[in-house]
Order: sequence, then C-alpha cells, then structure tokens
Amino acid sequence: MESEIDLLRQENARLVAKITGLESEKAELLKQVAEEKAKHEAENTELRSRIEELEKGRTDTTDAIAELKAEVVKLRDDNERSDGEMVSGNEQKTIDGLETQSSASLNTIYYSGFECIECGCE
Repeated sequence: MESEIDLLRQENARLVAKITGLESEKAELLKQVAEEKAKHEAENTELRSRIEELEKGRTDTTDAIAELKAEVVKLRDDNERSDGEMVSGNEQKTIDGLETQSSASLNTIYYSGFECIECGCE
C-alpha cells in the first residue's frame, strides 16, 4: 500500500508540475493576447481617425463640387443672356439693314417711274 501511496505522490507531483507549466504557459498567452489587443486597439484608433479625415474630406469635396456646379449654372445663364443680347443686337443690325435695303428698294421703285435726266431712260 505504501508503494501505491508513493505512486500516487509521484503522480501528484507530476500533475502539479504540469499544472505549474500550464499556468506559466497560460500567463504567457494572456500577455501575448494583451499585447495583440493593445496593438489592434491602437490600429483601430488610427483607422477611426483616418476615416474621420476622409469623411471630412469627402464632405469638403462634396461642398466644393456643389459650389462648382452652381458656378457652372450661373456661367451658363450669363452666357445664354450674353448670347441673347448678341442675338438681339444682331437682330437689330439686321432690322436696320433691312430698313436701309427697303428704303433703297422704295427709292428705286419710286424713281423708276421717272425718266433719267441724263439719258432719258426710265
């Protein structure tokens, strides 16, 4: 029976040593997990900061695009008004030209009923 007790003591010592080794390994793994967690938290913080910067940049870009679109619309409207004024000016010149041509035609018609003083032709 004493040999059985000795065997159990040996088995107990072996298991205690194994437990001690496992606890040491567990402590090392927990340390590694804590280090990895800290590393990931730092990366996450950096990425969140970068996301905020990008979102702000996107908002700024969206605002700038909206401003540029508004400016393009304004320039198009101004251009169309300018073109309209140019057309109106050109139409006025055309009307003035037609009036001159009409006057000349009327003069020709008016004078065609008379004899030419120099040669006597109509």
